[in-house]
Amino acid sequence: MLLIKKLAMVVVLVMLPIVDSSLEEKHIGRSDKYDGFIYNGFKDASSDFSFGNSVADITSTGLLRITNSFDGAYQMGFAFYSHPLRFKNVKQNSSSTISSEGNNTSTSVSVFSFSSSFIFSIVPESPGLPGLGMGFVIARKLPGLGPKASDLHGMFNSTQDREPTTHTLAVELDTLYNKDFDDIDGDHVGIDLNNLTSVTSKPSGYYTDQNGSYRNLSLISGDPIRVWIEYDGVSKNLSVTLAPLTMPKPVTPLLSYNLDLSDILLDSMYVGFSASTSLVQTSHYILGWSVMINNGTALPINLSQLPELPSKEQKSKVPRS
Repeated sequence: MLLIKKLAMVVVLVMLPIVDSSLEEKHIGRSDKYDGFIYNGFKDASSDFSFGNSVADITSTGLLRITNSFDGAYQMGFAFYSHPLRFKNVKQNSSSTISSEGNNTSTSVSVFSFSSSFIFSIVPESPGLPGLGMGFVIARKLPGLGPKASDLHGMFNSTQDREPTTHTLAVELDTLYNKDFDDIDGDHVGIDLNNLTSVTSKPSGYYTDQNGSYRNLSLISGDPIRVWIEYDGVSKNLSVTLAPLTMPKPVTPLLSYNLDLSDILLDSMYVGFSASTSLVQTSHYILGWSVMINNGTALPINLSQLPELPSKEQKSKVPRS
């Protein structure tokens, strides 16, 4: 029997040019130093993404819509950047020592530092009712539709869950309590490795810069929320930070976890968003997205260029692009 889990939204990091809301290409740099892109809205960007025969789409107003609240229950949505991203740095180290077989060489492999920032909104059909949640995921392959919309958010099945060969990293934005996965509550953020039992998690919120106090931040409020996900390849630390839309990035992250991703990430990986729903019909939106790999910092998203979320009266009428 397949385990049933909250939805997860998945983000895919890829080496690409910067793209703004008008899709004018601006190269951050295809070099040995860094690669990345930025979307200040997704208008006319459908060709950049793979939706995996799911309900995900891009609206005519430029919202990346993973699921919607008008096509019925038990939906599955994927929006992955169509090209893989190189996550590992492979170096050939030469030695001055000469053996009978020639110069000694060794190979060192390390995961690049990377960062991603995005703005999302979870809008349930009935305010206050929890859906399945969302997540940020880096996966070894583009996802496909599972047998049920809520089965392990489309990233795992009963045979893959907890298998080292799954090679999946997820940051879940979870809005459903599930004791089978040791959830701490029904509104939390967690880091998952190859399965949906988080290695660390905390209630959704942020720490203020004034006095370091914790403030709750409801994931299903319908309001846009900013997320920063950063991995330091030197210190091998993964951090996750949340904040309301107009607030600058807090100094103290919500989650900070020491983690060597060398065994989790392959050289080539996909990054994107994934979401699913149950009986509670819910719309999951991405308003903007920025990525930088190879020791760079994701460029700030231009809030003035973001598409607007539909009002309650309009959300069932937002057309596809």
